[in-house]
Amino acid sequence: LVIRVGDVLKMAVPSIIFRQDKADFGVQVLDASGKVTKPGITEAQAKNNERILKRIAQILNKFKNYTVVVEGHANSVTGTEAEETSTANGNIPLEPLSKERAEFVKGKLVGYGVSSDRLSAVGRGGRQPVAARGDKDNAWKNRRVEFILNK
Repeated sequence: LVIRVGDVLKMAVPSIIFRQDKADFGVQVLDASGKVTKPGITEAQAKNNERILKRIAQILNKFKNYTVVVEGHANSVTGTEAEETSTANGNIPLEPLSKERAEFVKGKLVGYGVSSDRLSAVGRGGRQPVAARGDKDNAWKNRRVEFILNK
C-alpha cells in the first residue's frame, strides 16, 4: 500500500468511493421500481470503504512513529479556480469539499483506534487529478483520499 514519491511516503487508496458532491459514504436509496430516490454509493461500495479504512487503521497502528496527513481530493470538471473556491450559481466548491472528505476519513480512523494526535486533514480540491478531466468512466477516481506518512 505504501509508495515513495520523492521523499514522501504515500498510501494511495483510490478504491475509497465518495458520493458525488458529498463528503461521506451515504448509500443510495431505490424505490420499488429500482429508480434512485436518494443518490449515493452502493451498499457494497460503502462496506468496502469501511473494510479498507479498518485495514489502514491496523497498518497505521503498527507504525506509531509516523504522523499522517489525510489529503482529500475532488473531481474537477472545469479546471477553473472558481470551481475550487466559489459558491456562485450554486457551485459546490471543491477545496472545502475535499477538506470535509479528509476530515470524515480522519474521524473514521480515530474511531478505529488511530490516535487523533497523529492525524491531520487537508483539502486539495480538484487540482491533483488521477483521472483525466472529462473521462466520465473514471472521474470517480478523483473523489479520493490519500495518506501522507511523516516520520
